[in-house]
Amino acid sequence: MPKTIQTTPENAVKNAVMQFLRQNGIYHWRHNVGGIKRKGRLIKYGVTGQSDIMGILNGGKFLAIETKVYPGEPTPAQADFLTFVNTIGGIGIVAYSVDDVKKRLQKEGFV
Repeated sequence: MPKTIQTTPENAVKNAVMQFLRQNGIYHWRHNVGGIKRKGRLIKYGVTGQSDIMGILNGGKFLAIETKVYPGEPTPAQADFLTFVNTIGGIGIVAYSVDDVKKRLQKEGFV
């Protein structure tokens, strides 16, 4: 019998957002942050606070999307990252659903 892959509610939001971005031709990638211990050494990857999904919009505008499920909120580091992205002219979004991404990208004229 095939093994069923379990997903978390937050992963369901990530997957739905990435599907929406694909359908709208928006270049994006999933970005993990964490670390692994090898031979007694901790090897970290990613930057603390960076968003779950990143991309590049038409015209070269940077896109960062932090996915959450209610009642979750971004950590202080995640909020700082999104603030930075918005401050430098990119689009930083906290997404509890695809609608959050769609509304912001429509407002900015990208969908």
